[in-house]
Amino acid sequence: MSVLTKHWGLEIDKNKPGDYETDQEGDLNLQLTMCSLAGDAKKGEAYVVSIQADDAPKYTLCILRPGVCDAVQLDVLLGVGDEKVTFSVTGGSQKVHITGYEVLEENPDDDVYDEDEDDDDDDAMGDDDDDDD
Repeated sequence: MSVLTKHWGLEIDKNKPGDYETDQEGDLNLQLTMCSLAGDAKKGEAYVVSIQADDAPKYTLCILRPGVCDAVQLDVLLGVGDEKVTFSVTGGSQKVHITGYEVLEENPDDDVYDEDEDDDDDDAMGDDDDDDD
């Protein structure tokens, strides 16, 4: 199996949420790794960054505070099961960057494994040629 990665990034602000549509084939996942303030944010502001998958409830991903917490390391994996993920931010006047990478897993032997499983199913059902004796 080979794994390919590609940098991914999104810029959001309180007036412009951002979306990510996941791959429903199951080969592409999004790994979120960082959320940070972009630009000169004013001290005292609080940026609440949220994530919402499909029609599920909205959850807080992190809270950024200029001069206190300008960036947060993330470890969030998004993949099959969620058709669209929306990122939003409330509070603050500057933009927020969410970054990570897309992971594409390629397995050229998928068909070989499927054939082996079919053979095992035949054996379990008693389709042996030795029964003719």
